[in-house]
Amino acid sequence: MSAMLSHIEQTDFIHCVTGLVFGHYSEKEQPHLLNRLKRLGERYGIPVVYCDDFGHGYGNHAILPIGCMARLDTEQGTLCYP
Repeated sequence: MSAMLSHIEQTDFIHCVTGLVFGHYSEKEQPHLLNRLKRLGERYGIPVVYCDDFGHGYGNHAILPIGCMARLDTEQGTLCYP
């Protein structure tokens, strides 16, 4: 996963990223991934959130349609979209 994030950072696409919601990744917590996501957010000044209720896996997972306008507020812990 770190290699995929690095690839995004090496393209112009990174300048279009205004926030990142990273969903369920593994059955076990991955401290190195959480650290990598934190550094990415700090480097580009964007909010980054890891959430078990978003992404692949079991349970009640949220869906955020591609291209949907949304507001991510890491201080309030909210993600809002119409």
